[in-house]
Amino acid sequence: MELDAYLAVIASEGARMVAVVEEAGLDAKTPTCPTWNLRKLIHHTGEVHRWATAVVAGQHTSLAKVPKDTCGPLPADDKTVEWFRDGVVALIHALATADP
Repeated sequence: MELDAYLAVIASEGARMVAVVEEAGLDAKTPTCPTWNLRKLIHHTGEVHRWATAVVAGQHTSLAKVPKDTCGPLPADDKTVEWFRDGVVALIHALATADP
């Protein structure tokens, strides 16, 4: 897959996740993870985005060198969607500008 296509998938899937959360709400259950609600899922996914951004932007060749505070605190409910979107944008930027 070419980089531009890969970045487009990250952007579109991030937008789909936001749309689901905005429609169903943070307390909605997730069918594929029955013990999780959308709040937990979007927090987890947003943290993964921040971790991956730190790995790529920091050019870490060892995962042990990724700073432990990479993800930062989780947002309040009213800031969750914005926080998630910011993470998607940062990941796309890091991947787009990374030294191959």
